[in-house]
Amino acid sequence: SGSSYFERVEDLRATSKGTATNRPTSTPTGSPTLEPSNSPTPAPSIPPTRAFEQSIQTGFGPNLYSRISRSYGIVFDIKTTPESPTVAIEGLDIYSSSTSNVTYEIWTKEGSWQGFEGKLEDFTKIAEGEVESAGECTEEYLTANNGECIFTSIPFDNFQAVPIFGGGATRSFYITLQSKEIVYSIGNSTEGSAEMTIWSGSPELEIYEG
Repeated sequence: SGSSYFERVEDLRATSKGTATNRPTSTPTGSPTLEPSNSPTPAPSIPPTRAFEQSIQTGFGPNLYSRISRSYGIVFDIKTTPESPTVAIEGLDIYSSSTSNVTYEIWTKEGSWQGFEGKLEDFTKIAEGEVESAGECTEEYLTANNGECIFTSIPFDNFQAVPIFGGGATRSFYITLQSKEIVYSIGNSTEGSAEMTIWSGSPELEIYEG
């Protein structure tokens, strides 16, 4: 007449000490891994290279509307700096007072234009055609457009690229229209001194008054 509890037990087994599971293992023996040993790499030591194609604007602000004049054409020199490699001139913009189409020609020669005034046979024509002119940029226009002026671009398809050799070489350009509508700023050069007066430039080029 045993306990009713034990009467319901169907199976009893003993287990040996060797098959019993161990108590939970001890805490991890190794310490956490070290933090990253190196800080982020330094910033690049060499700045990014300049874009292959560069542009130079020679007229800004008051130079576009103050002390200006108009002509059929303008002639000027561009010179590479002593450290510059050869530079290719692949296009030009003009500043014209016209708001309709203008007919243009662009001529060039190696060396300065001075001493070759009126000797067009010493120049080579590299562009000609007709283009719609953007007109002048007045003071009011520049104020309304954050000082930005839209110039008249000679179409690339009509322009023959020319080199200016590096190390201080000079190439002159003559831009002419059929109408007296090229706008230019009156500079400070006197006759015979224009080649010595730099109007604008870049690390590779110096543009002189014409």
